Amino acid sequence: MSSQESLELRYQADGEDQRVLLADKLLIGRNPGCAIVLAENSVSSKHAAVVAKGDRWFIADLDSSNGIIVDGNKVKQLQLKAGVQFRIGSTAFQVSAVQSGSGSSRSSSTSTRRTGAKPSAGGDIVIQRSKVENVDSGGSIALQTLVFIGILGALFYSSFDLLSNLAEDPNAMEVAGDLLSGAGAFETEASVASLIPIPASVEMVLESGDSASQGESWLEATGEPTADGSMRLSWNEPFNVGAGQGILVTASMKSVGYDRFGLSVRWTETSDPSSPVISEDFAVVRPRSGWSRIALESPAAIDDGFAVATISVIGLSDRNGRGAVSVDQWIAKIVDMDKPQPVLLASQSDQQKVRLSLDDRGVGQVIKGRLEMISDLRMALGAANGQWRWGQILPLRKEPYVVGEDDSFRIGFELAEAGESAVIQQFVRAQSQRIDLSWTLQRAVPATYTFKIKSKRLGLGVAGFSNGIAVTTGLQGGQIDFMGDEFALGEGSQQVVLSMSKPARWTGFTDTSGGLVMTVDHGLIEAGGMVDLAISASSAREQENLDRVILQLGQMIDQRRFGEASIALANAREQLGWREDLESRLGVFSERISQEVDAIQAQLAAVQEDIRRFPGSPAEGFLVEICEDAQERFKGLAIESQASRILQEIRGQSDREEEKSQLNRVQTILSLANEAAEASRGELARFYYQHVIKTSPGTPAAAEAEQGLKLVEAKGI
Repeated sequence: MSSQESLELRYQADGEDQRVLLADKLLIGRNPGCAIVLAENSVSSKHAAVVAKGDRWFIADLDSSNGIIVDGNKVKQLQLKAGVQFRIGSTAFQVSAVQSGSGSSRSSSTSTRRTGAKPSAGGDIVIQRSKVENVDSGGSIALQTLVFIGILGALFYSSFDLLSNLAEDPNAMEVAGDLLSGAGAFETEASVASLIPIPASVEMVLESGDSASQGESWLEATGEPTADGSMRLSWNEPFNVGAGQGILVTASMKSVGYDRFGLSVRWTETSDPSSPVISEDFAVVRPRSGWSRIALESPAAIDDGFAVATISVIGLSDRNGRGAVSVDQWIAKIVDMDKPQPVLLASQSDQQKVRLSLDDRGVGQVIKGRLEMISDLRMALGAANGQWRWGQILPLRKEPYVVGEDDSFRIGFELAEAGESAVIQQFVRAQSQRIDLSWTLQRAVPATYTFKIKSKRLGLGVAGFSNGIAVTTGLQGGQIDFMGDEFALGEGSQQVVLSMSKPARWTGFTDTSGGLVMTVDHGLIEAGGMVDLAISASSAREQENLDRVILQLGQMIDQRRFGEASIALANAREQLGWREDLESRLGVFSERISQEVDAIQAQLAAVQEDIRRFPGSPAEGFLVEICEDAQERFKGLAIESQASRILQEIRGQSDREEEKSQLNRVQTILSLANEAAEASRGELARFYYQHVIKTSPGTPAAAEAEQGLKLVEAKGI
């Protein structure tokens, strides 16, 4: 610490006051190897640790069962200042200031101890773990405050004993289970011979002096990076690791001239140099003053059997030019560990489903059915520049996943690439028809999100849209470039759509494997700014179209316009028939129309039966009303034609009755006319005959009336 003031912990044990000076990596717990031993069941074996950060002291909970208690509340970490009080188990602690030279004034009844492992020069500690952890919302701590406490807690969990043993005896490299068998101490020339430099032009020399973090010597490698921007020192012996196990690598390192440096574990199927790489895990940091202590846990990238691990020290640079990486105290062990399980989210519609799998780094794969449609979906830093450098996709530091009450997920991490770095919070939540993602950046930085599409998926076709209008379809010369708010891969049932709330520039090019590498450039994002993305199985346009159809169908059904609703259903099925969720959303309307048709048919049959059984029944008027209503409500359906036929029959019968009645009336008038003629009442006979001719022209009755007029004229009456 740079401050002149020292701090001590005061507590009671065995009826005596105890005082312990704060020291870096001071352990408190039930284990007898801890600096402060609390022998009670409520205290975990390694319960908490005191750590130094610059000129500040902190105490961090090491995943204990009961935590650190402050004012009745359980906390994960606490800054230690004079006057601060906390409790572990039943033991109360108080932090007090100790002025220089005050130790001699302590009473004889007070036990005073000075403890702690020997700190290394510039002893920063960095760890990269591959384990996903889910915690409840109460355990969420801002990344800015958790960023090194959580890291140190993970380090103590995995490798504290190993590091502290070395610090107590810096010349002892015989660590139980060490795969490098002491060669990582670099105390002899033989340790250098076990390394393979890439590129081969890298110069490796042993340096010595008092500043070594372990022993008296360290390795310094100097050279230019390869074309991919990396320099490696790989251990010449690969290690076979079984499923359920992994490699734990720790090292003290420093660097000059490289943008980032650290450790890597590369997994292959066999030890053959030509064996394909399954995966590679990294723990990398930016250069800082003095030595940095780095740890990496990498699980075997297999589900069963064995995989082969090659461990390396790496330097990474986005620039040309020489750099130097120094390494000391390099240790590798095979450890038992759980393989990280991805977070899996799916849109909540069973039929129109798209899934997103997120690994412990927040990198996603989009899945439709059984097919991985999009891979390596992630936030990236730096301005897009056409042939995008895929960069380092592993965060320097990260928080565990936090699970919300609505089954949403949040992860915080620090990303560094393309000369930029930022703390990022990633949030993801599954909705009914889509999955929403957002990334919030804690400092102003150019940002993109980027993803890959494998070559065998490109046959499905790609398209870009702006405000619902297609602006590009397919690749032009193996590339795609458009300004818009939506990107679609595939069509119909084989479709995945990425959409944004505002336009951005989408660019993509095919890589050496024939796949498409896409970036979406958002330009400079201000501090606290958000980049959002929605993933769905269909576009927003199609979703809005279906929602509009459903709204219209509901209105038609409420207004009993069943024929129009049936036509709208047919059109929707023709236009959107590829949607897996179509019938589940339209089926209720089809069922309602069928029920209404069945009801009207049953009513028509019942009324017709009554009329047949009881001729002259007034139900005939009701039947006409039913049929006329059916013609209006069920236009275009078979029931409309049925109602029309019934009305035609009713009207035809009425016409025949009317015709018969009219014929009877005409015959009666003709009879009256003939009687008048026989009675020599000529004027009356003429009236009747002329009435028949006028009211029934062209009929046999009219012809008979004309003949009667002639007879009247012939008689002269």
